[in-house]
Amino acid sequence: MKLKQIALATMLLPLASAAAAQVTMEIPKGVQLLVVNGQDGGYSIFGFDHQPEITLPDGTNQLAFRIAKAVRETGSKKTKYKSVPIIARFDGSNTHLKLEVPNIKTLDEGRNFNKAPSFMIKESGKDYPFAYDTLAVGFDLAPDFTREVEKYNQSGAIASTAAYVSTTNTLSTAVVQPTTNTSPQPAESKKAEMMLQHWFNQADEKTKKKFLSWAITNIN
Repeated sequence: MKLKQIALATMLLPLASAAAAQVTMEIPKGVQLLVVNGQDGGYSIFGFDHQPEITLPDGTNQLAFRIAKAVRETGSKKTKYKSVPIIARFDGSNTHLKLEVPNIKTLDEGRNFNKAPSFMIKESGKDYPFAYDTLAVGFDLAPDFTREVEKYNQSGAIASTAAYVSTTNTLSTAVVQPTTNTSPQPAESKKAEMMLQHWFNQADEKTKKKFLSWAITNIN
């Protein structure tokens, strides 16, 4: 009986190891996790929400995040900066990854980042393949990011879970350039939308409310 038990345990050992396999990712300071695999990432509007490392299951994972930190505005004056929300999808198995974002120190650097977000995912210092996009939340002052990610995934856009087919034919390139809107539209209209979103994100709360009031009054 004991020999049978030992044999069974030996057979089950590889299965137990496989079940324990997982993906871990280092998250730099100043990054807020908004949504992790469809679930609220636990971000706080006060900024006390940094998670130095997260554990993810093997397979396809999706994160929505943004950079949120105090930056220099003019001279020694500082202000709170929040980047456009970014959504990233990647595939992994039993590995340790590291999210790397630019060290934004000034408001101008933050504005430039919003125009063309760029970041990397690393594995042992080497570029790791992923797809990413910006997450359009419109003029909502307190967006439901979980719902926004759900809608994004339904669109089938480049970083959506619906767009995932296989590691070999979807995530073969290191970075996929983001698109601000997933539905086709004229270039000038798209550019105007991006500019509106950009300047709205830079405004203070009082200015945002004034703009929303004006927009509602003047909408066709």
